[in-house]
Amino acid sequence: LALDLLEPFRAPLGDRLALALLNTKAIETRDFDFSGGARLEKNALKGVLRAYETAVSRPFCDSQSGERASFRRLFALGAQKMAQSLENGVAFRAFCAA
Repeated sequence: LALDLLEPFRAPLGDRLALALLNTKAIETRDFDFSGGARLEKNALKGVLRAYETAVSRPFCDSQSGERASFRRLFALGAQKMAQSLENGVAFRAFCAA
């Protein structure tokens, strides 16, 4: 259920952030430990988490409501809408990036 709530944000937040980190060389091959799989080194992970925190907190104009919002706020609103949907049997409409 949590992943269902977050899936609509994959492209506008997750993919965009990943591409920005790669394009700006904030993350490079040397930042990964390939022994036993591929994991980010500790310092690179800290950088990714800082960039994620900035991205989810940055306000923008929500195309659905026309109001200024952040992804963090939209996460909370989506959870509230899902809870109301489950409790009241009303249709749930997920976030849609325009």
